[in-house]
Amino acid sequence: MGVLTAVFIFGILIFIITELHRKGHHFYVTNHRVIREFKFLSKKSSQATFDLITGAVVDQNLMERIFNIGDLKIKTASGVPVTFRGVSEPEKIKKIIVQSKHKDKTGSNNGLDEKYKCEKCDKLFETDKDLYIHIGRIHEREKFECEKCGEKFDTEKGLHIHTGKKHG
Repeated sequence: MGVLTAVFIFGILIFIITELHRKGHHFYVTNHRVIREFKFLSKKSSQATFDLITGAVVDQNLMERIFNIGDLKIKTASGVPVTFRGVSEPEKIKKIIVQSKHKDKTGSNNGLDEKYKCEKCDKLFETDKDLYIHIGRIHEREKFECEKCGEKFDTEKGLHIHTGKKHG
């Protein structure tokens, strides 16, 4: 019973860590670039601008196809691909990238739904909820303003550090 319980608990822990890791990935397609952010104990961001994108390839094994995840390799003009690993619905993301890349000169987006587009930074979102969360987190966060120079900070600690270094 002890070994079976340990294996079960280990499996549950692996599942939880995998889910947290997966949910830490966010992909954004803007008018100008593709951005991948990863937040899980640390923050990492990578991007590729549309003028440098030459193509996109989805790489999935059998298990990844079953769970609709995979790697999205964005080919760039430099010849060095930018790989986004563990992408949910990679074919859908690839389609959005291709449509955005081939946006015609009239401003049409070839059917890409801009219903949920942030007016401040042009990021596109799949749902109104995602857009609402983005605006709240990025654009409408309470800012802490320095009384001496007017610079704004996301946290009171950031303002305190700034005040000590710049005006100390």
